[in-house]
Amino acid sequence: MKKRERLLFVGMVFALGLPIFASNKQDLLKQARDDYYKAQQETINQNKAKEKLEQKKKLEEEKAAKEKKRLEEKKNKEQKLAEEKAAKEKKKLEEKNAKEQKLADEKVSKEQKKAEEKAQVQVQETSQEVATEETNEVTTTDKKEDKKSSKDSKKSKEQKLKKALESVREEYYKTRKK
Repeated sequence: MKKRERLLFVGMVFALGLPIFASNKQDLLKQARDDYYKAQQETINQNKAKEKLEQKKKLEEEKAAKEKKRLEEKKNKEQKLAEEKAAKEKKKLEEKNAKEQKLADEKVSKEQKKAEEKAQVQVQETSQEVATEETNEVTTTDKKEDKKSSKDSKKSKEQKLKKALESVREEYYKTRKK
């Protein structure tokens, strides 16, 4: 406790004796005024520095936003170009497929025509063969045998025509499958 009392006493003596040791009261006031203005100037400088930092930060944010916007626009343009390119490629592919399909259809129709012509030729040949066979049989046989043979020849003629027709159908379906 004594230490506290001593310290308090020495502090009071010093506080009271300070103006006495000063050469002049004016000097003390001047020094206090200078300290006050220095403190004010420091706060003003600190505020200016804060404002400069805020402006700098704001400019950086604006630059970053502009750069981000520019990158997004660039990305959108690239995406549009890619979509247009894909659409063009798809259209070209569809045209190519359509041309190939058209050529394939033409080829199939040509083959069908050839098969039909072949079938007609075969039918004509078989009908000529049947006709020549009938004339030969009619001249060489009797009328009774004529009737029997004409029935047989008609049956054989029908069978040959059926076979020819079946072969034509087979060729037609083969070409159609291709």
